Amino acid sequence: GFAFMVVEIALLQRFTRFLWHPSYSLLGILFSLLLSTAGGAYLSSRFPLDKLSKVMLVSGAGLAVLACIAGFAYPPLLSSLIGLSITARILLTVVLVAPSGVLMGAMIPSVIRRLASTNAELVPWGWGINGATSVVGTVLATVVAIYFGFTVTFVVGAAMYLAAGVLGYVVGRST
Repeated sequence: GFAFMVVEIALLQRFTRFLWHPSYSLLGILFSLLLSTAGGAYLSSRFPLDKLSKVMLVSGAGLAVLACIAGFAYPPLLSSLIGLSITARILLTVVLVAPSGVLMGAMIPSVIRRLASTNAELVPWGWGINGATSVVGTVLATVVAIYFGFTVTFVVGAAMYLAAGVLGYVVGRST
């Protein structure tokens, strides 16, 4: 939850200028993330329980890489493509954001399935912690962005996703 909100807020900012308006950025990023996280959740359901720890590790590591790319490579890329039509920029936004969403969508369902298979009483706690860290992540992402910039915000999100992937791997192997 924390990492998701940190990366989402940084993506919203990163694409605001590219899409010419905060409303377009909000719509483009939310559409891309919601659709692609649903796809990631569906894809994660296709993996057997004994493979979910690897799904979480690969997803966390992949998200760390994608967040760093968004932090460092997107500014010059988006600046160079800002002259495209609004339709092309919206489509490009979906293409650039969707891979992150797919990996994000695989994380929570994988850990929930894994926990439910061995320790079901932890599932409500997991949802509660995810919700609480989402709220905290929103506030802390804003504070980090104000004091250190959005590139650092992406790096914080990358570190959190890497940690979540490793933790998911460890939890998945121990349950």
